[in-house]
Amino acid sequence: MKSEHEVVEKIYGSAYKVTNYSEADGQVTVTLKSLAKSAVCPYCGEESISKHATKKREIADTPLRGKPVKLAITAYQWNCENAECVRRVFNDGAFM
Repeated sequence: MKSEHEVVEKIYGSAYKVTNYSEADGQVTVTLKSLAKSAVCPYCGEESISKHATKKREIADTPLRGKPVKLAITAYQWNCENAECVRRVFNDGAFM
């Protein structure tokens, strides 16, 4: 049988690394870190390797084995490198 950590890694895929998994006070906390080396601007389609900032977010997720789940996510904001794009900064991934 797979460990809780392995199950969680499968759920969140290869875009994020599970850096911590804990259970306390009847709640599961999963700490995730973005593995992105680049991102595509959703406004103009330009790929960027220029990170603007690191952002931390906490969001509630679907319960896991009947326990509430909190995601503590570290992801990036990116600079759009297209000088003609109306958006100068955009967020990393689905959690932002």
